[in-house]
Amino acid sequence: MSLPKQADAWMEALLGAPLPDEPRSTCADCAMCRPANPATPAFSPSVKCCTFQPSLPNFLVGAALLDERTSERARAALRRRIAERRGATPLYLERTPREERDQERGKAGYGQDPSLLCDYHEDGRCGVWANREAVCSTFWCLSDRRAVGMRFHEATKRLLGRVEEMLAIWNVRALLPTRVAALVHLDERPRRYALGELPGARTGDSLGLPTQRRIWGPWVGREEAFYRACAARVAPLSWADVRTIGGDALTAAIAELEAARARLDAPLPTVLCAGTAERIALGAGAGLHTERVPDDPLVVPHDVADALPLFDGRPLAEVLAAVPAVGPWLRALVDQEVLGVPGGGDVPRRDRPAGPLGPDDTLAVFRNFRASPIDERLEVSPEGEVTWALVCGTREVRVHESEEIRLLQHIERGARGFRAGDTAVLLSGGWPAARAFLETLVEQDFLQRVPAPPPIGGAPDTKM
Repeated sequence: MSLPKQADAWMEALLGAPLPDEPRSTCADCAMCRPANPATPAFSPSVKCCTFQPSLPNFLVGAALLDERTSERARAALRRRIAERRGATPLYLERTPREERDQERGKAGYGQDPSLLCDYHEDGRCGVWANREAVCSTFWCLSDRRAVGMRFHEATKRLLGRVEEMLAIWNVRALLPTRVAALVHLDERPRRYALGELPGARTGDSLGLPTQRRIWGPWVGREEAFYRACAARVAPLSWADVRTIGGDALTAAIAELEAARARLDAPLPTVLCAGTAERIALGAGAGLHTERVPDDPLVVPHDVADALPLFDGRPLAEVLAAVPAVGPWLRALVDQEVLGVPGGGDVPRRDRPAGPLGPDDTLAVFRNFRASPIDERLEVSPEGEVTWALVCGTREVRVHESEEIRLLQHIERGARGFRAGDTAVLLSGGWPAARAFLETLVEQDFLQRVPAPPPIGGAPDTKM
């Protein structure tokens, strides 16, 4: 795993050890140009993952301008953006509103569309590599530790992004103290304005000159010198210095990263449950991929994949006794989050009620033992057909009828637990129709049956 030199030193000081290597992520020989999942579109070798325009904090802009390793094309692009007032604020050299819109529209062409290439890209490589920001620094397309590793990288990205924001604000407060209010919200925590939110800013590519003068003050016309001054202030900072500057604003992100690092070293639990993984045929084995790493299936023997339903909450020793071949694959299955510890409100399969669904039964959305987020989407076709989709992890339910849409909305509101019979009033067919609909979702593992809570005061007295 390779971060820019200073960021790498900060993370090593925080964690007490170097960050793990990721030999499967090969920028020079892009692994995503030949993805393992046949359903994943291959990246273009000349584009790779560089169809993303980063927003650089002020000190990294200055560092890139000063660093002899910055390519001439990237240096020229930095200077051109500054001179043309394209996203150049004292806090960040931002994406412009147009670039934000282009990137949103161009998600389907990520890794393929050369029109979305970063300004600092040159001949298949990053021209500001030594001073790249948090998103580009922590983007590993493949991790040796798969889903668990990706969660660690994402936590690293969030912490470094927060550090960048705090240091950018710290620089502005020192070098432009009278302009801070024009750039930073001072509510629960400082945060920069998005470029399009700057009062009086144009919505096109460039800031209006009056806005430029107002936010830059005495540095207007000397923006490059400002960015270099920011770089000089940050260059000598240790992690202890950064921690002092960031204060409470860094606490949550630090705790998240430390927890993600601890999970990399955690021993295997004694009870594991199978979540929801997609299974595809890959060569002589079965490819298993999850919502966290859809592009990186874990290929296991078919008998190992067939044994996954045995992980239903019973002790791990029982499963290994029944299918010894699973043993060597346990760590990889946990890393891929094919197996996990019950959590997120989920109930192991063996502990879920059986038998016909009754109106007094409690149902909840199955969240794959990882508290997967629940999202809703409303889609309208050109012909005017309305589709409502409810999504949780790799599972999705789509309906078109107004009654079923109301039922899905009810499920979303009661995602952590609702009485099955309460849905009967939502369908014209009453309880029989509602039961059929809900049982289908249980069969699909979108819903799970949850044991009824014990009576208040403990078990009822059965003595006569």
